[in-house]
Amino acid sequence: LACAVEYAEQEQYINKLVMPLTDMASGSAMVAPNAIVPRIDYLMSFFQNDNCYFRAIGIEAKQDELIAPVSEWFERVFDVKVPRIVGIGHPNVSPMDAAKVRESLIASNFNQYQIVALCVVAQFTASLMLSLSIMHGVVDLPTALKINRAEEGHNIDTQGEIKGYHDIREADIVVKIAAAKTAWDLTVDLSAAKCAEAIQ
Repeated sequence: LACAVEYAEQEQYINKLVMPLTDMASGSAMVAPNAIVPRIDYLMSFFQNDNCYFRAIGIEAKQDELIAPVSEWFERVFDVKVPRIVGIGHPNVSPMDAAKVRESLIASNFNQYQIVALCVVAQFTASLMLSLSIMHGVVDLPTALKINRAEEGHNIDTQGEIKGYHDIREADIVVKIAAAKTAWDLTVDLSAAKCAEAIQ
C-alpha cells in the first residue's frame, strides 16, 4: 500500500528519487533468507570505525550529550565497551566484542526488509550503532539526524555551506533514513520466511 501511494503521487514522469519505499521494497525482494548473514557482515564493517565513536574538536560536549543515549543503550544491550575518540584515532575494537555483536545480530533473525533498512541507514550514517538505535526507538529521527550531521554542521557554521551539495545531500539523507525507519516499522513483525513468501 505504501508503494502504491508513492506511485499514485507520480505525475507525468516516474521519479524514483521521491519513491524511497518502493526502492526499499525492490531491494528487499532481491534478498533471499540465506543472504541475510552476508549483509550482517557488511553491517559489521561499520562497527570497526563507527561514526558514533568519534568527536570533533570544539564540539565534543555537544556530541557527547547527543550520542550518550546511543552509546549507553548499545553497551547495555550488546555488553561491549563503546570507544570514544576526540579528533583522529583508532578505536581498537576487539575481535571478541566484534564477534559478540555479530552473533547478537544474527540471533535477531532480521527479515529482508529489516536488513535492507539497516544497510541503508548505515550507508548514510557510517554507523551501525546509530542505525540500530533508530530502529529500536532509542533516539527519534530528529535527534538521530542531529547526531549524524553534528560535525558537518559545525564545519558549515565555521567554513560555510556549498549550495547544491550540502543542502541536497542533507535532504536526500532525511528522505532515505525516514523511509528505512518506516519500512522497518511496517515489517518488524514479519519473519524472513513470511517475507520470502510475500515476495514470491
